[in-house]
Amino acid sequence: MVKHVYYTTIVDDNVNNNMYFRLAGGVPVFAVFGMGQFEGKDIAVVAVSDDAEVAVVGWAHGYKPGSDPDVEEEIAEYLRTCPSVKDADLYIDPIVHDERDF
Repeated sequence: MVKHVYYTTIVDDNVNNNMYFRLAGGVPVFAVFGMGQFEGKDIAVVAVSDDAEVAVVGWAHGYKPGSDPDVEEEIAEYLRTCPSVKDADLYIDPIVHDERDF
């Protein structure tokens, strides 16, 4: 369960440029909600730290809270139940080496 949630607005299409996502740590897990449902953009992008202690919710620029309660509830449920990456059964290390690389 996420203990600290920070909210921000995504002002750039490249979420990696949004400095507030850095609050979720060096290698956060990103989840997209309401994909393409707000003027062709995602309603929100959520970054969660690998220990699931911190989350940053980036809302689409211009999105008004309450406009899509279903997506907002989906995000709230995700934050309530989000497991730690370290505890997740399906965690795959992002750095994978092929035997041929050595």
